[in-house]
Amino acid sequence: MTFEELDTELSSGFAPFMISLSEGEDNELSVTISPSEVGERRDFSEKDEPNPAIRELLSSSRPILPNENKAFTITFEGYILYQVGNESYCSGDPRDKFTGKFLRVYESSALLERIGELSDAQILKDGTFYPGKWAHYEIVTQNHIISVISLNEPKVSIIAEK
Repeated sequence: MTFEELDTELSSGFAPFMISLSEGEDNELSVTISPSEVGERRDFSEKDEPNPAIRELLSSSRPILPNENKAFTITFEGYILYQVGNESYCSGDPRDKFTGKFLRVYESSALLERIGELSDAQILKDGTFYPGKWAHYEIVTQNHIISVISLNEPKVSIIAEK
């Protein structure tokens, strides 16, 4: 499965959840995500929530939860840099151009514009890239925004499917 194919699979629901993020040897970044699902309604007691208006609102809502039966690992081999942000405080630049809903591939972005300031990666005068051609990928989850500048396309693997 490709990064783009996984985005298509996830795009019919709510944003996925990040389950883990880890670094391996030789600049390998692995992000495990789980699709979201709608949970069951529950009743809230006065002890759970003393405010009756909030209690009524909560009792008529359903939580968004990670699907415990399905997970995917997205691996970036040879990344240049990555950043993780709290999704509540991340707003995109209106000039950014990307494809994808939750798994994005950027044509242009503020991060790509700043890559030379943030790292030794450069676009040389002859138009070539040092240390090689890179791309900007982003994973949008319920609580995190993970941006990755990578020399290689991410690899996707299914790690749980019941």
